[in-house]
Order: sequence, then structure tokens, then C-alpha cells
Amino acid sequence: MFIIFLPIFVELILILVGMFLITLGTWELRLGENRRLFITFILSGVFFIVLSQKFLEIMGILTVFS
Repeated sequence: MFIIFLPIFVELILILVGMFLITLGTWELRLGENRRLFITFILSGVFFIVLSQKFLEIMGILTVFS
């Protein structure tokens, strides 16, 4: 039963991590102390969000062919 929802949980976790990193990057920009850390957080957050969407796309393709 849990295995059926595992891809959904993985995608949700990836999106939440990405949103958290983007929020940290925005907070770092607001403080204005370290621009390099801002860029690192923002790019990492975007990477996780894109990764979650690609993961969802791959899981959709696998379910079509199964």
C-alpha cells in the first residue's frame, strides 16, 4: 500500500526542499550579508523543483508503458 504512494511522497519532499532553499536564499538576500550564499540557495532550490518535475514526468512515462 505504501509503495503506491512512494513516488508522490518523493516528489512532495523534493518540492518542499526546493521551496525551503529558495526561501533561505530570499532571506539571505534580505539580510544582504553574503550574495554567494544567496545564489547557491536559489540555484539549489530551483534544481530541486526541476528535479521533482522531471521525476514526476519519468514516473508518468513508466506507468504508461507498464
